[in-house]
Amino acid sequence: MAIPLMPSGTGGSGRLCWYRDEAVRTAAVYEDIRGGDCGAPPPPRPEADAAQVQEVQRRKEALAAVAEASRKAAHKRKAALDDLKLSAARARQAASNLARTHTREQQQAAAWHERTHPAARPANPAKQRCPRCAALLPRQLRSCPGCLHDWAADAAAEASKRRLVWRKSPAGTNHRQSVAPKR
Repeated sequence: MAIPLMPSGTGGSGRLCWYRDEAVRTAAVYEDIRGGDCGAPPPPRPEADAAQVQEVQRRKEALAAVAEASRKAAHKRKAALDDLKLSAARARQAASNLARTHTREQQQAAAWHERTHPAARPANPAKQRCPRCAALLPRQLRSCPGCLHDWAADAAAEASKRRLVWRKSPAGTNHRQSVAPKR
């Protein structure tokens, strides 16, 4: 479309310049609509638009399916881990019960053995044995309540038999020596 152009400063009212500007604007709008070389993308075709919408919808569904499968797998893993923790706790409890029962049975057997075999009683630093009846008694007792044996008096008598004296050694040095008194 050829529009006669006339410079606006050449006289007249300049109407042709206005028509020219309007024609350029209208041509640019038509070029936009037709998707010409003005840089704008061509308008979408209806069939391509529908295919694109379907592809987007299919991708969304695939992502939702993957997310659902991942959520279910995580739930299964958590349930399996909880079951494993529960079974481990039960196993620990069973082992503890077994050890407690075994220890109780051992203690009962040891107590029965001590009652029936006094010589088999274990050495206990808080206890001492009566020299006469072999009863296991607290260390602070000075006599046996069973046989009335006074081992404190025996210990004092034994200590009085032996005393510490200073003697010269063969090398000439002094040392303490425990000796029994002469009779």
